[in-house]
Amino acid sequence: MFNLTVVEGKQRGQRVDLKSYPFVIGKNSEAHLKFSEPGVWDNHIAIELSQGKGPELRRLGDGVVSLNSEPIDLSCLRNGDLISFGAVVLRFGLAPVKRKPLSFLNSASWMAIILVGLIELLLMVYLKSR
Repeated sequence: MFNLTVVEGKQRGQRVDLKSYPFVIGKNSEAHLKFSEPGVWDNHIAIELSQGKGPELRRLGDGVVSLNSEPIDLSCLRNGDLISFGAVVLRFGLAPVKRKPLSFLNSASWMAIILVGLIELLLMVYLKSR
């Protein structure tokens, strides 16, 4: 999963997970991520998933969009890329992986190690007494 972090703009620090594609960003009330900053168009940019290429950034309409300070119409996105449009700067990135708690597996492993140790100890005592 991918996410966007607002680096510059009124919503600075906000992180948004990209859950559906195309993910549209702009002033439009129906955009997935809305900004009211100057220079942002109704439907300014979209992030799409393309087969074999991964995530792509597409400029919508006539608004100016820069990826890592280079103007673009369409470009592949990579982890850490900076997307600039209007008075907004976003950082594209990989969302953190959610780990499952391993406490049960950890406890079960230690119990198995202790049990094997006890069995070995009992076996040594039994064989020594014979």
